[in-house]
Amino acid sequence: MVSGKTGKGLYRAPFSYEMRLNADDSLWGRNNYGTEDFGQWVISDNGEMTVSWQSYWDAHTTRGYADGELLHQFDVATGQWRTSMVILAE
Repeated sequence: MVSGKTGKGLYRAPFSYEMRLNADDSLWGRNNYGTEDFGQWVISDNGEMTVSWQSYWDAHTTRGYADGELLHQFDVATGQWRTSMVILAE
């Protein structure tokens, strides 16, 4: 659902972002303040998605749930909402 795709999403207020999840597991993101970061992403055998960033963006592991075009992600450790994003058509 996400490999090779770009998503636009919401993070903790007042942040929103655009993120590219490349097929080679590399990652690029830019938030609404113009800050960019690069990293890696992986989905484990049990469906958990881990995102690691090179700079200071938050690394995290989530479990995602599709709701139509939206992908809602919840932190594996706390169960709290982490982000929601729309996967854009390529």
